[in-house]
Amino acid sequence: MSSKPFSFLLRNGIYYVRFKNELTGNYISAKSTRTGDKKEAERIAWKWLLDKKSERLKIENKKLNELVRSADLSDNLIDYVICEAKKRGIVKSVVKQGEKGNINAFLYCLDFWDFEKSPYIRQKIRMGQKLTKKHCEAQKTNIKKHFEQFLKNKLLGEITRDDIEKLFDEIGLLKLSGHSKNYIMRSLLVPLKFAYFHEIIPTDLFSGWIFFSEKYKKRQILSPEQMQALFAVEWGNPKAKLAAILSSVTGLRLGEILGLQKGDLGKGRIYLKHSWSEKDGLKTTKNGEEREIIVPFMWIIDALLNLAEQNPYKPTMDAFVFWGRSENKPLDHKIFNKFFKRALINCGFSEEESRQYCFHSLRHFFTTNMYGKINDTTLQRQTGHKTHSMLLHYADHETETENSRLCALQRNTFFYLQNANYF
Repeated sequence: MSSKPFSFLLRNGIYYVRFKNELTGNYISAKSTRTGDKKEAERIAWKWLLDKKSERLKIENKKLNELVRSADLSDNLIDYVICEAKKRGIVKSVVKQGEKGNINAFLYCLDFWDFEKSPYIRQKIRMGQKLTKKHCEAQKTNIKKHFEQFLKNKLLGEITRDDIEKLFDEIGLLKLSGHSKNYIMRSLLVPLKFAYFHEIIPTDLFSGWIFFSEKYKKRQILSPEQMQALFAVEWGNPKAKLAAILSSVTGLRLGEILGLQKGDLGKGRIYLKHSWSEKDGLKTTKNGEEREIIVPFMWIIDALLNLAEQNPYKPTMDAFVFWGRSENKPLDHKIFNKFFKRALINCGFSEEESRQYCFHSLRHFFTTNMYGKINDTTLQRQTGHKTHSMLLHYADHETETENSRLCALQRNTFFYLQNANYF
């Protein structure tokens, strides 16, 4: 029995074709193909069948289009059609008019990292969490640099996990560290997480990703002999040298040094309250807490006080110690690294070797040389690190005896700075 949807009759050497009625299964009246060649007759029959189906499909589509145009398209019906289209793989995502996700994805991400108007940033600050202008500007730059082409013609609700997968592949090709790649990806994923949590988009595009491996390069740290030589040479900038000495014997960050005010200086102590950032200005310390810093040599405090009293703008208790060209700003942070590198070269380092170090290396020098010689709580309180979960719980029990031990250890380690000859 033929499985074809038609059969042939041979009449007077000419093949006639009979098609099946799709509803009854019976053959309809025969139609001449006008050829006695069976292969040619079969080709003609298939063509007629396809043309017939094509015409019928056009009629059916026309009827469907007319039905859609005249139908009352309720939300339920639209949702059903969208759901069916997704099931059949016709579409991956659809954003209906009036939905929250019907906003430009690029503009949404830029606004998300806008420090002044972002609801995310407002919530973080309200909950007492730290988020700096510097960080927000950096993430806004990442959105513009790496994702603008992808986002600018997309609605927020159209983004799929397949899209994110492709972006991971693209960022993976960049010649950057794993940490930098992850930082870039989070500039996009954090806004999408916020959008999902606040029901702006229906899909969680943040969770479940495997991020790039973060292998940090080991920081180069000067030896005690190199450090002694570094402070023995001419720096060309007394402020930069004093700041470097202060960082090396206390572990202070450059931002914390720039934020120092005259009122923060005590007898053998710095009462650290602030940090300075070019984007954020005067702000809290990195971990958000004030702390007491032990300074082992009184001449360093005297030099800091003397520098603060030279402030030409306002020699008051809130005057910047490392004052610059403006009343409301300390010295530019770039100056410190510039003269630090120059001093390294002056004491024998090549240009290439000097690039392996930066001002922050002084903080690591201090931490490395103190670690294991004093209890972790005392050291962490000095440096402001938070690596133990119970640090805050025990920090209030630090005793003067421990401070004295730390001061003695500092004097012993940095013996060559016991007087101002190096400065």
